[in-house]
Amino acid sequence: MKRYIYFIIITLILSFSALCAGQFTCFTPEHFGKPFVSDIRSSIIKFEEGFINDMSEFYYMNDYQKRPFSEGHVGTDIPMISYRKKSGDISFKSTYVLTGAFNLIIDSLEPSNRMVINTDYWIGSELRSVLYHPSLEKFKLKNIGLNIIPLYHESTHLGDEFVIAALDHGSDFYRVNVSYESWVLALTLNDPDTLKGNIFSTRIGMQGVWFPEDGFYQYNLLETQEQDLIMGERTFKYWVQFNWRRTHGLGASEMFHQINSIELRNRIKYGYEASDPEKRTWNINAYFGWEYQSDSDRKVGGYLRVYYGINPYGQFRNIDGFYFIGLSLVLM
Repeated sequence: MKRYIYFIIITLILSFSALCAGQFTCFTPEHFGKPFVSDIRSSIIKFEEGFINDMSEFYYMNDYQKRPFSEGHVGTDIPMISYRKKSGDISFKSTYVLTGAFNLIIDSLEPSNRMVINTDYWIGSELRSVLYHPSLEKFKLKNIGLNIIPLYHESTHLGDEFVIAALDHGSDFYRVNVSYESWVLALTLNDPDTLKGNIFSTRIGMQGVWFPEDGFYQYNLLETQEQDLIMGERTFKYWVQFNWRRTHGLGASEMFHQINSIELRNRIKYGYEASDPEKRTWNINAYFGWEYQSDSDRKVGGYLRVYYGINPYGQFRNIDGFYFIGLSLVLM
């Protein structure tokens, strides 16, 4: 764990050491280093409708797989300070933002309660940088980017209606408090927001928890019906994302960009009981669709979304083999 902390500190020092000359601005939105649409945890605004297969053994409805669920992600980036420097053919840009999002999933077509299943939020700060140097062209690269989130907090909560219904339908229900502080480091090859035309981008990232002894979750015996649960031991995650933007060719234009965005993330399935232990597993989150380019800085996209892996909602992250298939409206 210490070597990751040292790596982050050294990276921060090197980033700020480059600030010997250049232009600073405050509260200016920048269009680089932004999350890809397939990022499972991001500040992108999304409204999604889709079908799922597993909402845990505690969900009292037996026919929920037959109707679509609603999923919402409402996030924002607040720019604080930005820096730009250009020397000949070399350019460097960096921005520091406050970032976060609120997510929820609702069984909105359930006839009695329109039940809120899970809510969660995360909030933190992020340093985003992108560099162009002529030597990158030798490696067929347009630029490289670095994203550092030194600290963010995530907390998740089951919906009140869900908890009440689960307690009424079984005495073995338990509530787990998923809450932790984490850091993220990601490297981008060909940041798409700074480029034009057809572009294939890759992002490699990793995440660690600042207090691994506390893990991702905690529990109280009063909320687990006096059941003792197993605490997690693993806290390190890593992933790779691919983003292929097409502005010309079949099905693409300068106004309607065709986007294919895929994330492969190695995550930790929580293991609350010895019979279903903690383990690592690969998860895929894929978006295929189009992004409309308006005259404003905002982009609106419509996508087919396919997710398979660990249930991403709060304490349900002990469920694997989960899928979400549906449509997504995205505002970036």
